[in-house]
Amino acid sequence: MFYLGGSSFPATREQLILAVTEGLRGLMTLPSDREVVKIEGGEFPSFDQVVIDLTGARADVDRIPPEPKGTGQIQPGVTTSRLGIIGRPLYVREAAANLVLAARGALFGFDRDAQGKPVLVLMQAADGSVSVEIRKQDAEALLLAGARDAAKAQGVQILEAQLSLTQIDERTVAAEVRVKAKKFVTAVVIIR
Repeated sequence: MFYLGGSSFPATREQLILAVTEGLRGLMTLPSDREVVKIEGGEFPSFDQVVIDLTGARADVDRIPPEPKGTGQIQPGVTTSRLGIIGRPLYVREAAANLVLAARGALFGFDRDAQGKPVLVLMQAADGSVSVEIRKQDAEALLLAGARDAAKAQGVQILEAQLSLTQIDERTVAAEVRVKAKKFVTAVVIIR
């Protein structure tokens, strides 16, 4: 689901590009040297290819709202034969991650969230794949920063965080997080 900029649903290719770009801009700092949303072929509302290139974008965790939930009054939106979302890399805080999403036969609907903001909802896709790659040290730095933010409100100081990953099968990874924290005494918490 994507937040859209503006207050109304887009009705042209140009309005769709602007609405998706402005919605993304509300969540992250986008590169200023190029267009992030590219639409090729077809006529509104049916396109040959839609690519959202988030390479070099920085997600601002303080600006990311909860996942939008539509009101359920979905209106027909747009379709694309091929959808791609890439970020090589996409930054979250200082951590770099590579993101590649590819889908075929994507159908989107227009909806509104509880505050009345327009959103673009993925209704179905014929098939697709998602790949996210992050170096272990970047994942640990991201984990440490998130743990520090969460613990700060409780008066707890997070001293370190370690992440261990074990591949179970081609689609499953087990994670063990070891956090060293201090409030009055130092303790180690292990989460599996």
